[in-house]
Amino acid sequence: MSLDDRDWWREDRKKKEKLYGGDFSLHSRPKYRKMPDIKPKGTGNGCGNVFATIIVLVVIFVVALASGVQIPGIGLLSEKNSVQSDNNNSIISIPGKITFKREVPYREIDINGSFVTFDSGVPTKTVELAEGISRILLQNDNLLRQFVGNGWTVHLSDHELNGIGDVEHPAGYTDYKNRCIVIYAPHCEHVIFHEFGHYFAYIYECNFENIKSEMDVLYREEARNFVSYRGDQETKYGKKNVNEFFACMYDNMVHDADSSYCPKTENYIKNCYNILANTDYKDIYSVNYEYRVKLEELFQNYGATYTFILDGERIDPKTYDIHDFPTKGFSCQVSGANGTGTLVIQTYDIENDKITA
Repeated sequence: MSLDDRDWWREDRKKKEKLYGGDFSLHSRPKYRKMPDIKPKGTGNGCGNVFATIIVLVVIFVVALASGVQIPGIGLLSEKNSVQSDNNNSIISIPGKITFKREVPYREIDINGSFVTFDSGVPTKTVELAEGISRILLQNDNLLRQFVGNGWTVHLSDHELNGIGDVEHPAGYTDYKNRCIVIYAPHCEHVIFHEFGHYFAYIYECNFENIKSEMDVLYREEARNFVSYRGDQETKYGKKNVNEFFACMYDNMVHDADSSYCPKTENYIKNCYNILANTDYKDIYSVNYEYRVKLEELFQNYGATYTFILDGERIDPKTYDIHDFPTKGFSCQVSGANGTGTLVIQTYDIENDKITA
């Protein structure tokens, strides 16, 4: 997300100084929506009791109100489970639920602890703002456990970020390899929504088969109609590629901007989000779908009768938590016969799509 071409950011210098000089008031900022319009099911026992969760939310809202920041509500609206194009050659469908045969014990996740890290020069109010907005977007226990349990964090930097691709001075970027949303702190309130749009799109791709090709179809069909509530420069940026299109669409939807020009994409994002919100952490992974499924098949097919060596370390395939599997591809060699032997897995970096601004 480029800053250099953002006229909307330069329009009111006094507002900018007031915003980051200790006061987070914004008087002309669009109102957040009750988004992303999901109807989550009960989340079960979770990792903390209901009382503790309520206390955390109360604290977030108190902090936000004290800072003069408007925090979005939590919308509950059921949507269809599939989106179909008028073009017979383009049919978009989403699986109803993700299920796996292998029951693997997984660690308890503390969803009440902070997942925001920051440089020493970042103001406390900015940290609180990032935590508050993040928890609104990760609006139930399932989404929080998926984020924290897969090792994701939000990091606030007190210095300008290095260039990403053709973006010279990004306000933020999403680092898939290191599972981190990185934000230049002075622009946190604006960029955090866009970067969470990248996060969710990535998690969809990690957990739904054929999701990337379906997103590509939607991009080709509807991106030309996209209009950002932030103005012409952001509209142009949202048409840049499929990644930016989905992130900018998410930003629009959070802020209740008109998305009637991209109805199939809006419904698609809602549907994916709804599935994630209703799926337990143990079934959502932050690793490429293809590699994850192949790894699951190895564990299932060879089981405990084989010795598993992952990057030189022996693991138990019955108890290994695949959430700890790095966002890498892998190769494997199998030796032995008659149901016993050794399976050696070697991981390697995936060079593409590590970071998206």
